[in-house]
Amino acid sequence: MRPAMIPLIAMFILCSVSSIVGCGGNASILSQSISASISSQSTLKPQNGPERSACSSASAPPPPAANYGLSVLAFCDDFDSTSTIDIKGTGIAGFQWYTNLPFGWGKTKPPAFTISQSVLTVTSSVKGSNWALTTRDPITGNGNSWRFGYFEARISFNPGLVSQSAAWPAFWGMSSNKLQHNDIREYSELDFFEALVVSEEHVDGFLGTIHDWQDGMNIDYFNQNDWQETHTDWSQWHTVGVLWVPGSVTWYLDGNPLMSQLYWSNSGPSPSAIGANVVYPTPPGIFSNIDDDPMGQQIVIGSDPNWPLMIDWVRVWSWWPDSCFPQRTEYDFRIQEGAERCRGASTREGS
Repeated sequence: MRPAMIPLIAMFILCSVSSIVGCGGNASILSQSISASISSQSTLKPQNGPERSACSSASAPPPPAANYGLSVLAFCDDFDSTSTIDIKGTGIAGFQWYTNLPFGWGKTKPPAFTISQSVLTVTSSVKGSNWALTTRDPITGNGNSWRFGYFEARISFNPGLVSQSAAWPAFWGMSSNKLQHNDIREYSELDFFEALVVSEEHVDGFLGTIHDWQDGMNIDYFNQNDWQETHTDWSQWHTVGVLWVPGSVTWYLDGNPLMSQLYWSNSGPSPSAIGANVVYPTPPGIFSNIDDDPMGQQIVIGSDPNWPLMIDWVRVWSWWPDSCFPQRTEYDFRIQEGAERCRGASTREGS
């Protein structure tokens, strides 16, 4: 996860205990921010309640997924019970969420995750990690990760708790290959959504980032258009999503596109990348590593212990095996280059 513009980020735990995820991003500084009211409540109850039947076999893919033929509901959890969570940390196949943590951090334990009235509330057991649950066990490799798809979650959180927190609500993706093989020096991270934070004030916006980590964590290329001021009331339910197809990532809020990043194996990305210890102009192939990662991205959800994230449901939409990639879409993704990587990528890995 990219540090969402919080000062003293050098103290961020991930930087000190591992060579992975979310440190070193050189964030853009917003020229304006809004004051957030500080509340002693851990959560605010959204007035627009949880949706029902999000995981029904009759559920239709949302337009961003449908437009690209992503019609297979490859993953869905609407948190009717804790039975989908590997609470005991066994790491065995058959669960949708795993509590084991990477890098010897131990295991996420309640109250870092609870379910009530079909709503999952998550924080984290390791301060600063934004890691409570993940779809693939980082130790055994059992579970689910994906190459390409439409990833979405219906979320809510109390925007007034930022000053009490060292981390922030996050719904993000991490290279399963990196988690299984920590000696890998280049890997990708796809942050579907992070609460946009400036200093100690919450900004009612959206942060979405693709990282190309190199040389461990010493080099971090990320998209320069990684935030939008959306004037969102996050105390209410909203759906955040990411469309990832060969050569492109687009972030969505309530079905509306916010920003896109295009990339190619033989030329620089558009828009060009920025980052820490990077080369300008952006070299060819930056970000394309994510498409070639053989194990894809696994979903991670979490927040700070003092800033709970509520989740109504999480879904992943994938391709039919025989119609993996459309012949023509709104972007030119260099079809011949992307199609071969795409074929067969709709299978669920690791289960």
